[in-house]
Amino acid sequence: MALPVNKRVPKILFILFVVAFCVYLVPRVAINFFYYPDDKIYGPDPWSAESVEFTAKDGTRLQGWFIPSSTGPADNAIATIIHAHGNAGNMSAHWPLVSWLPERNFNVFMFDYRGFGKSKGTPSQAGLLDDTQSAINVVRHRSDVNPQRLVLFGQSIGGANILAVIGQGDREGIRAVILDSTFASYANHRQPDDPRQWLLT
Repeated sequence: MALPVNKRVPKILFILFVVAFCVYLVPRVAINFFYYPDDKIYGPDPWSAESVEFTAKDGTRLQGWFIPSSTGPADNAIATIIHAHGNAGNMSAHWPLVSWLPERNFNVFMFDYRGFGKSKGTPSQAGLLDDTQSAINVVRHRSDVNPQRLVLFGQSIGGANILAVIGQGDREGIRAVILDSTFASYANHRQPDDPRQWLLT
């Protein structure tokens, strides 16, 4: 027996409210299952680092460090390494991985994605890709860098973002790509049997 109209309407409205709430909430909860940003400083700024503030295409304010070669002028460096860090921590936690490069005549540019370190915004797949592209463009337009001698170094999620940038055809001046523990797909990065995996596709 069907419910009277006056009883069905509140029930339908309640169901619509629950569905709308879930549609709103699920993507925001999924972000917390995938991204692990923090703003803790894990060590001192590299002594020669220039703090660089720049904006992504969507206007999000981002933070980076430029560390010039310590063996000569930055524009005479062998190359400029653009480092895209992994999914946890921030650039200060990853500095030890590239700290030896300036002594070997490389410039280093590190940056934090949106929501990581001092960068503003909230992490998202599209946002991190935009941030990576914007960081590369910032380095290309520096007057103290040879834009034809760039090396992209990505770790974990940073490597996935670099692969996406390269895949879109943006290769101007890029002489090498270094990938460390990188995955090919955001969705496949989670365990195959993880019930939350569908949230990332």
